[in-house]
Amino acid sequence: MHRTGNQRDNAWMVEFDDDGPVVNAELIAELLNLPADIVAEQIRQGAITTLCEAGIEEHEGGFRLNFFHRNRRAQAEVDSTGRVFNRTVIDFGDRPLPASLRGPGAKNNV
Repeated sequence: MHRTGNQRDNAWMVEFDDDGPVVNAELIAELLNLPADIVAEQIRQGAITTLCEAGIEEHEGGFRLNFFHRNRRAQAEVDSTGRVFNRTVIDFGDRPLPASLRGPGAKNNV
């Protein structure tokens, strides 16, 4: 697991519409180590899955956005203004991502 630095965090913003968060494909690509131009298709095909968690208590108004692809889980923490202030990536190398890291009741989609 590694945490990304703050060098680009301020450059990433997440917008919210009636359907939920709208995330730039380049951010998802960077987190999942993929080319940005394939992100939308990978989401449509179910190869990239997501989970959005709303902050509670002292994190009220913020969100943790989770992205899963093959053996990699990436998280982007977003404040109430939509600014990404922290990113975390877990890469399991040659092993598939454990289902427990995909959230409650999730199954592996490899």
